[in-house]
Amino acid sequence: MVKVSLFCLLVVAVISANAQGLGFFGFGGGFGFGPGVDFHNIVLQSAAAKLSAQNLPEDLQNRLTDSLARAELAYVGCENGVYWQYRRCTALEMKNALTEIKAIENELNLRNAATSAAPVESVSGNAVVEENTGK
Repeated sequence: MVKVSLFCLLVVAVISANAQGLGFFGFGGGFGFGPGVDFHNIVLQSAAAKLSAQNLPEDLQNRLTDSLARAELAYVGCENGVYWQYRRCTALEMKNALTEIKAIENELNLRNAATSAAPVESVSGNAVVEENTGK
């Protein structure tokens, strides 16, 4: 009876360790997406590829490359700890990286809008200034 109880305790310990992403006895890194799967890289690379297809200027391309490098370093920092801490950390880092990529996309859209806007020409070349009479 003691051997059966001890065996059941060992099985539960192995299952719990794998659920936490510890990779006990050579089993995988947890259930679902764990530290062994680079899901965050897939998401960020697809967002960066979509943005790079829009012919980024060199300075924005450098910002995008730096943003992806910072995100990768942040994900490496998330890999210590238990599975739920890893998930929480990577979710926050993915949100930060996607926000930064969105800011780069917004800046590109603003630059494109500024260059495509037609210049406004004045008729006489003189600026008209209205006085504030305080009424």
